[in-house]
Amino acid sequence: MSQPPKQFAVVEFPSDHTVDVAPSKWLSEDHLTCPFPVNPPSGFKKIQKDPTSTPDPKWPVWSVEVKKFYDDFTKANDKAKKLLKASYVDSSPNEEERGISPTSLEEEQGNHVVDISNLISPTMAFEDQRISTLINEFRAFQAASLHGQHILQEEIRELKSLVLRNINSTATGSNNDAEIWALWPLLNPEALKQAEEQLRNPDIFRQQIRFLSRSGDDDVIKTLNSKLSFMVHHELALQVRFTADSGKIPFKETFCCRLVRESVQKYFEDAPPTSNLKSQLADKKLNSQIAKWLRDSINRGEEGKVNRAKHGNPKINEVATSEEEINRSVSPN
Repeated sequence: MSQPPKQFAVVEFPSDHTVDVAPSKWLSEDHLTCPFPVNPPSGFKKIQKDPTSTPDPKWPVWSVEVKKFYDDFTKANDKAKKLLKASYVDSSPNEEERGISPTSLEEEQGNHVVDISNLISPTMAFEDQRISTLINEFRAFQAASLHGQHILQEEIRELKSLVLRNINSTATGSNNDAEIWALWPLLNPEALKQAEEQLRNPDIFRQQIRFLSRSGDDDVIKTLNSKLSFMVHHELALQVRFTADSGKIPFKETFCCRLVRESVQKYFEDAPPTSNLKSQLADKKLNSQIAKWLRDSINRGEEGKVNRAKHGNPKINEVATSEEEINRSVSPN
């Protein structure tokens, strides 16, 4: 019987050849996939260091190659840095013949790291007190300079990793904009079923999130309604309701419903955070607006024109979705 893995895994992301550390419990059972954020959120390092932490369900799931397991995060992180550093260095045969190692070449040409720690021996003594004072100050500067170089190297490493992962996230999959656009609008129940099958693929779902979150309005409700109008044709909207209470096709549990919510949330993620915006972007609030948009489909299109001509006022949907069902936060299995 195989022993359980240690608490942390050093993983390589084949899609962009970056290396990072993840708690072992984040890995899939076969150790071939792992959820990981494209842009690490505030406080991510604390989550990453906690072997009992749970990944955010909104993070994308990546294919990974486990390099090694560790019980100590610091050791795992050091290993990840070495592997990532090695992946950036491309040593030519001529350099190897000259006895130049990839690491020394990178330090000489890439990061411009210069070791000045031995310029002045720490045991050297000076009779002139002023010179001694200056030398001590210079030694302190040496230490601070080396520390600063180390921090800068770390930040460059993290920046490279972040840029590569963002580039990969943008380029993941073979679908271009035209192919992504072709999925919408959904004309009938069969088209909805086919879309659900496609959106089960995490890569396709992420592509659609990026595509749909490119545009919007300053108003959350207007942005949500425009995305629903783009994604769901009027003929299908007449056959769909948020829950199954009315006997029509339920939308609540679908990947399409989740896609609407998350594309709206992503569109506003860089907006100045306010309590009002936060409440409007909550899943419960967005679900309520989605339910309203579906119910109001009877007041749009030709049917809406006929109703207004006959009655003068919009027709009220006879079977309203229950408040309890509307307000329940939903995410597809």
